[in-house]
Amino acid sequence: MASIIRFEAGVSMRYVFIITYGRSGSTLVQSILNDIPGWRISGENYNTLYYIYKSVRSANRSHEDYGKQQTNATNPWYGAEHIDADTFTTDLVESFKRNILNPSEDTRVLGFKEIRHFGIDMDDLGGYLNFLRACFAPAKFVFNMREPGAVAKSGFKAGWWKGQDPAKIESNIARYNDMMLALAASSDCCLISYDQYTRSSDALRPLFDFLGEQFEERAVEKALSNRLVH
Repeated sequence: MASIIRFEAGVSMRYVFIITYGRSGSTLVQSILNDIPGWRISGENYNTLYYIYKSVRSANRSHEDYGKQQTNATNPWYGAEHIDADTFTTDLVESFKRNILNPSEDTRVLGFKEIRHFGIDMDDLGGYLNFLRACFAPAKFVFNMREPGAVAKSGFKAGWWKGQDPAKIESNIARYNDMMLALAASSDCCLISYDQYTRSSDALRPLFDFLGEQFEERAVEKALSNRLVH
C-alpha cells in the first residue's frame, strides 16, 4: 500500500472520534463534549469517512497491483501507473474536513460521532482506525457502549427493528461490544459505558482525563439531565 500522508490543519488542532452504534447514548456524549470551549464534534454523516477510506484503499491497490509498469490503451488497467494515491487521499480528507466537519476559526478539537459500524468486521474496523490515525493527527477515539438488552429495547421502541429477532439484535450488539473492548486497549482509545455515566457523572472523569480536559461536574450533570428527543 502506498504511504499515507499525515494531514494536519495546524499544530493546535486535535481530533476526536466517537465510535459506537445507535441507541447507545452517543448523542448525549456528543452534547457533553461540545460544551467544552473550542470543541466541535459533529453528528452522524452516514459513515462518509469510512467510504473515503475504502476509496483510498482501492486507489492504492489499483496502483500497486497494476501501476508498476507502463500501460497502453489495450490494457484493462490503462493509466494505473499515473494514479497518485497520496494526493487523492489528501484531497478527499481535506475536503471532508472543510465541507463535512466545517471547523470555525476558534475550533481546537474537531471530530464527529458515527453509529453505522455494524457489518464491518474487526480487521476492517481496525484498518479504518489506522487510516484515521494517519490522516487526522493527533487523534483519539472514544468507544461508547451500552448493555445489549437495553439497546435492543430502545431500538425496538424507536421502531428501528420491526419484524427482526430481538435475540439476534442483542447478539450483534454484544459482538460489537467485544470488538470495541479489544480495540480500546490501544493508548489512544477510551471506553465509556452509558449504563455507568447515566448513573453517576463521575464515570466520565476518566474520559476527561484521557482527553486532557477539565472535568466540570456541574456542566456535565446538566448535560446528562437534558432529555434528548430522537
